[in-house]
Amino acid sequence: AAALAAGPVEEKLGGLKVGSDQDKQAVKLFGKGHFVKKPWGGEHYYRHGDVYLFVAYATDDILTDVMVSRTPILPPGQKTAPPEMESDKVSDALKTGKGLALNATTAEVEKLYGKPSSTKDCWEYKFLKSKSDLPKFLHIWFKDGKAVKIAVSMPAG
Repeated sequence: AAALAAGPVEEKLGGLKVGSDQDKQAVKLFGKGHFVKKPWGGEHYYRHGDVYLFVAYATDDILTDVMVSRTPILPPGQKTAPPEMESDKVSDALKTGKGLALNATTAEVEKLYGKPSSTKDCWEYKFLKSKSDLPKFLHIWFKDGKAVKIAVSMPAG
């Protein structure tokens, strides 16, 4: 089993709080974006310049995933970003609750969050608020020593 990360649970990215904020909060901050309805909820895809934002929510409208990335995150079946993805609120300044943003170095991440629970494909931090609580995850992908993708997520209950 992966070690649990120490310190307070990271559940925020781009001003959105996974596990408690509702879908309407994402729409308020970033607009509707390119919306895809799913049987279990829905997904919003956004982009501005070379920065992409992905937000997903479950049937109860509670956010389950927020991801900011320099590598394209496109809706299923799309090869390029549909125009409705455009949102000028999306930028590489979007941060986690602790202030982590794209371009951070591995040393900066470690200073904020300590050693990751796992470093297989990306850096993974697994947080557990209490034994009965669902875990929350922070994933960070690096390229050339800099963060190129950050995701805060929780498994759908």
